[in-house]
Amino acid sequence: MTQRNPMNERSQSEIKGQTKKSAASLKPKTKAASSVHVKSTKKTPKQNRENRKAERQRQAELERLYYNPPTREYKRLRRIWIALISVGLIATAVGGLLTAKFDNAQLSWAFIIPAYACIIAAVWLDLGKIRKLRRAYQADMVRKHGKKPDAAIAAAQAAEAQAKQDRKPLFARRRATEADKPDAAADAKASEK
Repeated sequence: MTQRNPMNERSQSEIKGQTKKSAASLKPKTKAASSVHVKSTKKTPKQNRENRKAERQRQAELERLYYNPPTREYKRLRRIWIALISVGLIATAVGGLLTAKFDNAQLSWAFIIPAYACIIAAVWLDLGKIRKLRRAYQADMVRKHGKKPDAAIAAAQAAEAQAKQDRKPLFARRRATEADKPDAAADAKASEK
């Protein structure tokens, strides 16, 4: 290896500038773990709203699917509810007419008090017993069908179509069976040949 000439210009003048520092003393350009994104466990208000909305939509879908349980108890309570509401509305109208036409307050109150009692009983029946039956039916159907509302919708539509077919008049069924008979007769004639 050769030795540098001490008479060279770069060696004669005072040292200008600086030497390169070691890499260990340099500051990092990025912070440590700056590319790692940690999701917070707290949900934002927007996420909470979206979750509540999705839950409401799911519950509305379940209520739409399983709103009328096909049980005798439910149908009996529903008939009682309709009767109570009807009696309450009719008695309220009669009580109001008696007050307007005849100005008979005692007779009017004799209709209005039982009318309100019927309406309150109907509301209690709907919010209490009927709602419990509906919720139990919904829970049972969700347990039975799982989280598959599409399959439940198809089953409900099939049951509805079957019920509609069962409600057809007697003569409509006869026509359908008579229409099938000529085909059977034609098949029998064809098999004889």
